[in-house]
Amino acid sequence: MAEDPYKFATDNGRFVSVQNMDVEIQAGHFYKLNNKVTDLGAGSTHSIQLKTADKFSFLQNIKINISDGPIDIVIREEPTITDGTTEVDIINLNRENPLVSQAVAYNNPSGISGGTFIQRHFIPAGKDTAFVLEDNTHWILKRNTDYTVQIVNNSGQLLTFSYTIVYHEHE
Repeated sequence: MAEDPYKFATDNGRFVSVQNMDVEIQAGHFYKLNNKVTDLGAGSTHSIQLKTADKFSFLQNIKINISDGPIDIVIREEPTITDGTTEVDIINLNRENPLVSQAVAYNNPSGISGGTFIQRHFIPAGKDTAFVLEDNTHWILKRNTDYTVQIVNNSGQLLTFSYTIVYHEHE
């Protein structure tokens, strides 16, 4: 029998489908964090930190809505970092399910340096929405690892933006 191209073995030998999002949401494995940031100064950077849990995690998408541009977006894996002090709520997309994400997210961690640059994205002036990762892209994230998303205001004026990050976790 041919292997299903939409399934793969996790490190504990179980198979997980990345094709059927509805089943994963119903099982309570999908989570979302989002926030609105007002008055990001010209030349300033806003950083978001995601600390993955000791679980198998998939990054589903990152969406940025901005009042204007241009902005640069940089995603790093395992940077040197000091944890942020403002925690961002992580919400289970199945509002009937009591499961809680084991990951933690913060706004504005400090001392970010080094790490592996895993994505760089540019949103030009006049474009108000951008998917940094599309819905059909899945990244398998390392366990117990810091990731940062940095949004750099290159517009020369104050910006308002919001972000949404969607991911799912498995034992």
